[in-house]
Amino acid sequence: MEVMIREIPLCLKEAGLNAMYGALCGHFFYRNIYITVILMMIFCFRGYLRGRKLESKVMEGTDENHFYEFLIELAEGLDAGNNIINAFAQIHEKLPRGRVRDKLKEAMIKLGLNKGMDEVFSWFGDSFSGTVIANWSRIIIISFNNGADLQKAIRENRDLFILKRRTKREIDAIVARQRFSFLIIKFMPFLILSILVGSFGEFSAVLYRPSGRVIMSIALLMILFSEIMAETILRI
Repeated sequence: MEVMIREIPLCLKEAGLNAMYGALCGHFFYRNIYITVILMMIFCFRGYLRGRKLESKVMEGTDENHFYEFLIELAEGLDAGNNIINAFAQIHEKLPRGRVRDKLKEAMIKLGLNKGMDEVFSWFGDSFSGTVIANWSRIIIISFNNGADLQKAIRENRDLFILKRRTKREIDAIVARQRFSFLIIKFMPFLILSILVGSFGEFSAVLYRPSGRVIMSIALLMILFSEIMAETILRI
């Protein structure tokens, strides 16, 4: 069962969760099946789009993790006296399956065909355009063209990226705690409404009349606006 859940695309998971959230909003704020269905469709589409963005971020994060492993192994291989081709060959066997490993194999073939070092690294960076891998490739090309010590440049980049990775993990841990707190606050209105309706059903009935629904709509818009602001802050 666990394997089946993991195989579900992230965009579909987000679409399903957001559709459930839309159903809660429709039920607690309107008590109207038509409005509930409309909100489910809107939130489902919103969740699908968000899931697609998250999928691209997850893929980019996976590539970066594989790249960090590649960089560490490359520095160690060069320190051991291996040339670039031999170091690439050893790293290729250790890396997990993914885009970095596939592109590394193609880079080995290009180097074996006597392609220039700057040309191979430029191609490698272009394969991961807009990521830290592309930035690293540009740094290596500049160092190589200026006659700098390639091994020293790779070691310094390795140390820099290790520090960056450690800092990113600390930031991710802080953000994860804030997301959990935000998730609790996100469902507080439903808890308050359920207590209110359950304890004072006759008095809360006015909230679901035409005049009351205007107030509920304003309250829902304010809640959704606060969620958007909170998600924006967390992304920053």
